[in-house]
Amino acid sequence: VANDPNIQRISTLDPETVDVLKRAAEFAQNYYNNAVDIEFVIVGNTIYFVQVRPLEAKKFEASYLKPDFIRQNSNPVISAIP
Repeated sequence: VANDPNIQRISTLDPETVDVLKRAAEFAQNYYNNAVDIEFVIVGNTIYFVQVRPLEAKKFEASYLKPDFIRQNSNPVISAIP
């Protein structure tokens, strides 16, 4: 089914959301020191990061973000950590 050409030109993400996603990707890339694969869901005005992982994991490297690392590297992208 062909999409309406007018709909194809409408941006689904506003510039602020794109900026938050960009900063989150940069934060994760710095943490892993590598490119990352990020899966996210947007519900209303909230972005939920479902999964973040390096594209090429190094041997014996953890595949999750450690809460202590996040706390020590204060970042406006991360707003609440238990």
